[in-house]
Parts: sequence; C-alpha cells; structure tokens
Amino acid sequence: MSFKLFLIKFKLLRFEQLQSPNTMSEKENTTILIIIQKIYTVFIITLLLTIYNILIHLSLIYFVFYFKKRLKKNKETKETISQRFGIYKTNKNLKKDNIIIHCPSLGETNGAISFVRELEKQNKHNIIITNTTLTGHNQSKKIFKNQLNQLMFPIDLPISILLFLIHTKSKKIIIFESDIWPNFILICKVLNIKLYLINGRMSTKSAKSYCYLYRVWQFLLNQFEIILAYSPKDMQRIKFFNKKVQYLGNTKYNSLAQEVVNIKNINFKSSKKILTCVSIHNSELDELIKKIIIPTHKNYNINIILRHPYLSLNNCVNILKTNNIQCRLHSQKLYPDFSAEENIINIVDVFGEVTNYINASDFIFVGGSLVPKIGGHNVLEAAILEKPIITGKYYENWEDIINQMKDAKAIFILDKDINIILENERNLNEYAKNAKEFFQKNTNNLENILDLIND
Repeated sequence: MSFKLFLIKFKLLRFEQLQSPNTMSEKENTTILIIIQKIYTVFIITLLLTIYNILIHLSLIYFVFYFKKRLKKNKETKETISQRFGIYKTNKNLKKDNIIIHCPSLGETNGAISFVRELEKQNKHNIIITNTTLTGHNQSKKIFKNQLNQLMFPIDLPISILLFLIHTKSKKIIIFESDIWPNFILICKVLNIKLYLINGRMSTKSAKSYCYLYRVWQFLLNQFEIILAYSPKDMQRIKFFNKKVQYLGNTKYNSLAQEVVNIKNINFKSSKKILTCVSIHNSELDELIKKIIIPTHKNYNINIILRHPYLSLNNCVNILKTNNIQCRLHSQKLYPDFSAEENIINIVDVFGEVTNYINASDFIFVGGSLVPKIGGHNVLEAAILEKPIITGKYYENWEDIINQMKDAKAIFILDKDINIILENERNLNEYAKNAKEFFQKNTNNLENILDLIND
C-alpha cells in the first residue's frame, strides 16, 4: 500500500474516532474536541516517554557489556566509550555559543562536508562535529583533522545528554538526516537550544509506523526550528508531521561534487567501449555474471569493482573461471591495458578507485541491486561525471532518488537484456546528459541554508 493511500485511511480513522453525538452545538463540539485532543496528546506523550526512559535505563546493563566487548575487539577506545556516557576531557577551545553539527554515521559525515566547509568560511562559529558510529567519527577525523573539535554523541540518557550539553556550551545544533532521540530533543527544548534538521529523511515504511504514534512524532518534529528534507518525496512524508519542512536541494550532492575534483586521468587503451560495474556484493555475483558479464564480455571491456574485496574476491575469480572467463587483479597490475588484455575482466580489489574508474568508463552499472536485501548503492557519482547509469531492480535504499531519476529519464533499470540498453547509443547519450542535469538541479545552494540558520 502506498503512503498516500495509507495516509487517507489513517486520517479517516482519526476523524471517525473524534466524532461525537450531535447533541451539542457545532462550536461547543469543536471546543470539546480540541480540549480532548490536547489532554490526550499530553497523556500519550508523557506515558510513552516514561516507558521509553524506563527501558533505556534498564538497557544500561546491556550497554556496559556491549561496549566492554567492543573495547576488547579494539572497536572502541576508553575515550569514545566515556564520551558516549557524557564524560569528556576539558577543552579550553570550547567557548560559549558553539554550533554542533551532528552526523550519525559515515554517509551523513560525507554528506555534510560541503556544508561544514561553507560554515567555516563564515568564521562566525566555533564548530563541533559529533558522530554516533565509530566509522563516522574516524571519517570526521580523517576529513577535518585537527581543524575542528570532534566528539562522540551521547546515548539518550538524560544525565549523559546534560553533561554533553554543559561541556559543549552550544546554542544551536544541526542534525543531519534522521537521528531523532526523544530525551535529547526535550532537554534541548528546556535549555532553549535551537535544533535544525538538514537532509531530513523519512521512508514510506517509517512514515507508516510513525502514524501509529502520530502525536509523539508530531511533537518531536515540531521542536525543530527548520527541517530541510533529503528529497521532495521525503518532504511530503515529513509534512504530515511538521508543516515547516522545506526542500532546498541536498547537501550530499554538494559534497559529492567536491569529491570528483581530483580525478586521475586513466587511459585504458581500449578499442572497445568500457563497462564498469561498481559496488558489487558477494551475494549478487552469480546474477552479475549471468545478466551482465556473459552477455557483454566479448563486445565490451569490463571492470568489476567489488564492494568488499576481502569477502568476495575469491568467489568472483572462481565464478569467472567456471564460466571460462579470464580475469586479472588491479592490486597486482594496477590499471588495465585493454589493448594487450582484451576480453580479460579487470577486478578492482582495492579501495579508493571508484571515481577514477567511473570517469574513464563509457557505461556504469551500480551494484547492490541485483538481489534483495542490499538496497542499492550511490548512483550520483556517475551522474556528476555524465555517464549512462544502469542499476538492478532492488534499490529500496535509494528509492526516492532513483525514482526521480527514472522520471527524468536519467537512469536505466535492468529489466531486460543489457545489450538492448547498451546498443542504443542515442538513448545512452540522452540519459547521461539528463543524469548530470538532474544532479545539478538538486545541488543545494548552501548560502540559502546558512541564511536560514543564521537568522
């Protein structure tokens, strides 16, 4: 069932529940209904937050054992664990009125790079970057080095949050995407700390589940000064809970645009067109060979970029050999010379080469989309570089963006023989051009966001 249909049914149900006998005048009836709604809202929010806090305090025992286990496996340090509980070392660089930019994980951190850089240029704020996951934290350190203060975000215990907010002395907090924690939001409200949500996301599945706690989510989302949605469809879903939501483009597009500045110019010396398959998972290798490699390897030179080389390299080599297809490894011979290695599949088994290979290719297939439960991967890198993009039919993690690109005739879905797509050169050129235009159209004007936040 689509979210729109679900929403109509949900609204009708709520309307029926609020109807009362026609014994009173219309005005009195409306007043009574409003009072009942407010009492009901306060009661439900108080009850659910009480239950939530009981559960999160009971979870303390789990947290202790969980972080102890991670410490033993070197997946945490004593400092990061302490910070999760609100215990931070004294930092003389943290003055009053700091601005916190919270990027939960790796993807949000990458998506915030352009925004943080633009904020730095203004030189108006002392910026603190916070992360929920260690991968996000490590990425922050790698990107921003010692230029900015970087901390782990506290777990949603009131005492941890209070210690965090006292330590950071912040008056504004910007959250990227969808890290919504009830206690954190409520305490910020009490302390008069302004909250902003950028690239706010809400999937159809989440929106449906939030409807069952409509009053709670409406209350929490209305504590934000501004919500800027990740996509137009996210905006429509969030709007049911918060009317202030806007769509001004996506900062992730800006960050991606910055990433493709320093690209190596690779010459594969190929007399044939080059097809590069990116972010290929171990679980979809059989489908990749059957639907893409076997039908194309005699007419095109092919690169396969593995998502997790350490998990899937041996399997990839074995499947190719089983199908009598020769291969070579990037880690052993670097970039291929297809004039000397024609019809040999090049397996990219190292990290950090995706953009270089996309730039040097004629067509791009984006993996994680040939089998269920992976959800697809980033199709925007190829769009920036004006390449024809193909993806499989399982792309739920990128559903909104890919559906918009489909409407704009900017991406191909592999639902037929791939050669039918690759042989239509006019279509390929048109779709590549549309992909770049789509990317440029959705790139955010960062100055507009900063103006809203600085007001």
